[in-house]
Amino acid sequence: MVCWHKRLAVGCCIVLFSCMMNANNIQIVRDDPPLDPTLPAWVYSVALLKVYFSDGTYKEGYATLLKNGRYIASSETLYSNGLYPKTILAKMQDSSAKELICIASLHLEAMDRDQGLSLLKTADFRDDYCHKREESYYHARIYTKYAQTFHSNPYTNQKTPNSDLYYPALNEGNSFSIQTTDISVAELLKSKKFLSLDASFKKGSVLWGGRPYFSEVGEFMGMASSTLENQESLVIIPKEKIVQFLSDLKNQNIFQNIP
Repeated sequence: MVCWHKRLAVGCCIVLFSCMMNANNIQIVRDDPPLDPTLPAWVYSVALLKVYFSDGTYKEGYATLLKNGRYIASSETLYSNGLYPKTILAKMQDSSAKELICIASLHLEAMDRDQGLSLLKTADFRDDYCHKREESYYHARIYTKYAQTFHSNPYTNQKTPNSDLYYPALNEGNSFSIQTTDISVAELLKSKKFLSLDASFKKGSVLWGGRPYFSEVGEFMGMASSTLENQESLVIIPKEKIVQFLSDLKNQNIFQNIP
């Protein structure tokens, strides 16, 4: 079956795709060039979360797409006044549209507030206006092409240990711009547990929870969060800690198909 989805045309490009559908999913091979070739590929694996709680509390934060339709996020974003989320919507920057659009509704699978981590899973897919819909080619492209795979080995590109850490920031155009910190990859690797970003950080002053950090070669290096022990501090949780969090869930036979 051939699947079509009307979106903004992006110049004249040759698009090759095949689409196979069964009762539960779509598998698609497609190679659309991004609108902005200056953006790194990892930006399309980053989601902006809109989180709603039953007491009327609303939070925003970031999440990073993993394989198998899961996302890693900060526990701070997914917990409020003793409550867990009622609704979680993920907005992402599709490579064929510059503004963030609704992609999916998520649900919480696991949380460790001591480590500052949460695991989310896709509940259903959404259209641009956040209405529920069946999976489409652009959903499948994001989930197949841009999902991050974490490896527990140390930083693989030893030629650039002094690389800055890069992260996404929401701009006035409702899309992601790329920013850098003054912290190097080497500094993050030397940290034994967490790397403090700002000792004077005040919770809620900026959108930060779950914000991912990447090296200049696009390798995922860590994620911003706070821990239960020190909830007013902003830290970067190194990739190795996130890998261990996922491995522990596997070892406890909780979620066997976690990447």
